[in-house]
This record gives sequence, C-alpha cells and structure tokens, in this order.
Amino acid sequence: MLSATRAEALTSTFWRRCRGCESAYASWPAPNETVLDLSGLTFIDSSGIQLLFEATREAKANGWNLQLRNPSQVTYDTLRLAGVLKLLGLDQV
Repeated sequence: MLSATRAEALTSTFWRRCRGCESAYASWPAPNETVLDLSGLTFIDSSGIQLLFEATREAKANGWNLQLRNPSQVTYDTLRLAGVLKLLGLDQV
C-alpha cells in the first residue's frame, strides 16, 4: 500500500520528478493490484486530480488495478465537487 501523506505527492512538481524514474522501474514486475491510501492527503488540485487519472489509466493499460482508498474529508470533498468520484472508483466511499 502506498501512502500519499504530503500535498506535494499529488502535484505537478512530484509528477515531473516521477517521470524521470520511468526507466528505473520499467523492468520491475508489475503488481496485480496497488492500493493508494489517500488518508494523509490534505490538499489536491487539478494537477493532482490529473495525476490520479493518469495513474489509473496507466495501470489499466498495463493490466493491473490501482485502487484509491481512504480519502481525507478535504480530498473527498474536492473530488466530489470536481465530479470525479465515480470516475476514480471512490463513489462507494
């Protein structure tokens, strides 16, 4: 389980840093399922929402499942206002 505990974890700055890591983890075996715990995330903006969509899309394209779990109330409210809960699989929370 991965934990998003800092606001930077779902910002464009973080995403730019991660893009440089692609070659390092390209040879790792893909997990069947990854759970991203959002309970420590206290801020998410449009860049963070885009990152969640890209990560979900990338997972599906590579044959594995990314589950988002335990969004903080602030994160849940932001995603609800953006109208993306169902698209991210969080509508049952």
